[in-house]
Amino acid sequence: MSILSALWAKFAGWAVGAGAILAAIGGVWLKGRSDGKAAEQAAIARHRAEAIENKRKLDDEIDNLAPADVDERFDRWVRKPDQR
Repeated sequence: MSILSALWAKFAGWAVGAGAILAAIGGVWLKGRSDGKAAEQAAIARHRAEAIENKRKLDDEIDNLAPADVDERFDRWVRKPDQR
């Protein structure tokens, strides 16, 4: 037992230092993961706001068109019976 206690006494400081380094690396990793998640959520929110704004502009544009112009515009998207 005295050999084990002698080895432990010799390497205890190194073990504590290694544990501290591993804890620091883990903390930095978790912080980076949290920051990345926040940045991705902000980007998603920004893209969603841009999409909502584009949709609002398109809806306003369509609402201001005359009925004939709306029909003409929709003709680009609707399949005609002879195009099957």
